Amino acid sequence: FFLLSKAEIFEAKKDGISGDVLSASIPSDSAIVAMYNATEGFLLLQGDATVAEYKSVLKTVTFQNTLDEPDIFVRVLGLRVTDTSSQTSNTEAISVNVKPINDQTPQIDIPTSFTFFEDDTTELFIGLNVSIHDNDSGNLPLSSVTITLGNVVNRGVEKLGAQADSGELISVQWNVTTSTLLLIGPATVQLFNEVIETLVYTNHAEETSNITRVVNISVFDGLNTGWSATQLFMTVINDFPVLDLGFESHDYVEGNSNVFLFTSLNISDNDHFTCAWAKVRIENKIDDGFERLYIETKKLNQSGLSAEYSNNGATLTISGISSRTQYTDVLRTVSYIHTDSLPGNPTESLRTVSLFVSDGQNLSNVVDSFVEVIAVNDAPILSINYTGIFVEEHENVPIADSSLEISDVDNQSLSYGLAFIENSTDYPFERLVFHDGFPGTVVFGYEKCYLACHHDKGYLAVELKNNSLCHQACLEFSSENSDCNTSCNSSLLAKLSSVSKFWNSDTCGQTCELMNHYQAWAIFKGPPHSVSNF
Repeated sequence: FFLLSKAEIFEAKKDGISGDVLSASIPSDSAIVAMYNATEGFLLLQGDATVAEYKSVLKTVTFQNTLDEPDIFVRVLGLRVTDTSSQTSNTEAISVNVKPINDQTPQIDIPTSFTFFEDDTTELFIGLNVSIHDNDSGNLPLSSVTITLGNVVNRGVEKLGAQADSGELISVQWNVTTSTLLLIGPATVQLFNEVIETLVYTNHAEETSNITRVVNISVFDGLNTGWSATQLFMTVINDFPVLDLGFESHDYVEGNSNVFLFTSLNISDNDHFTCAWAKVRIENKIDDGFERLYIETKKLNQSGLSAEYSNNGATLTISGISSRTQYTDVLRTVSYIHTDSLPGNPTESLRTVSLFVSDGQNLSNVVDSFVEVIAVNDAPILSINYTGIFVEEHENVPIADSSLEISDVDNQSLSYGLAFIENSTDYPFERLVFHDGFPGTVVFGYEKCYLACHHDKGYLAVELKNNSLCHQACLEFSSENSDCNTSCNSSLLAKLSSVSKFWNSDTCGQTCELMNHYQAWAIFKGPPHSVSNF
């Protein structure tokens, strides 16, 4: 019979394959020995022995891969034998199917933290820095990925999201109640990573909390679950207070009471319920020392705030931590007044009063209230401290001396003057006269006269029924004779007959005064004269 000299078992393709090992179990009394070349993947059984002996040893040949995760593909082994006459058999192919097992826990690579900046953006892209690894060979599919958002403050407006292309094996589901994002497969690790790359945190809250959020990620491969987490630090931006005033414009008339400046004021602030201080300022004060701001003391004391005036009262600073409502109520009581009045001469123009507040970190916008200062024509003021003594049959007695003072705060010239004897007992023997040289016209009269003074026409109209002297006085001051007998004057005099001393009216569109006395009187009239000349 014939003997076999060797048997060869080898891998058809060995290049690049690691961990494959072929081995055989040989009895100690056998003439066959085994030699294995790991580099070539070649197992040589050598020694003269019977076919039965070689057959028995070949049945013990095994394939093994020593790596934890071998390359997954079908190995093709070749088998041939040679006899002692150097005759070699045909080569038979043997297939070894290498299959993976799921024994590795999926791993998640993710940074330890991210930072979300309020007002900078509403989205924070997380997924670009996240990846999943599964060391199992054979590209085993993953079942699902669960991503949970923890420490949620604004549920419903902050969430996690991801996008899967249409036709992909992964579905994306967001549960707003549990703040959980589910990525459901099965699908390969690569497909899951493509979806996770789009993972984004969004927060549409107008004002978010600075509480750190936590993102937990778990990956399930059907048997094993991998887990990791990251923190989302929230950088909150302080919003500016916002003042809403609309358009406020007020008239301040000389001598009137204060005008309130900010009656329609409202203060809002998205992230502060309190204000720290406020400043009100007259931006274009003209009459320094007379223009002031005021605040209602009672309301101020009730609020617990303090007020400080500066710049001669043209700047007001209110300070103290208090609610926006308290500040609104207090600022609505701020008013403007011009103390140069009655008599006074305030400069007429539009004043601008500005206001802004602070929440302790940021200043608000500036709002303006406008005040139109309106002056009034103050009456001249006359004062005298004099007593004249007339001695019978002596010279005329002056009715004034150097103590006479005439002032007018808002006019540098006067139009006319009137002197009269209140109690003319010796009528018609006592009268008033002027020294020569007065640069105007002087009219004297007696008895009971109605006097109407027409400033805008530049004359004095005096009329008395059947009194030629009064009528003559009128003629001297009138440019036309008809001015003394107009129906307007007649109607006016009829209305004034019951008035006893002075009377003012706009009848006939003229400013009128009435004297209704038995007296001696003198009127002096001419072109406008300075106060000192009068």
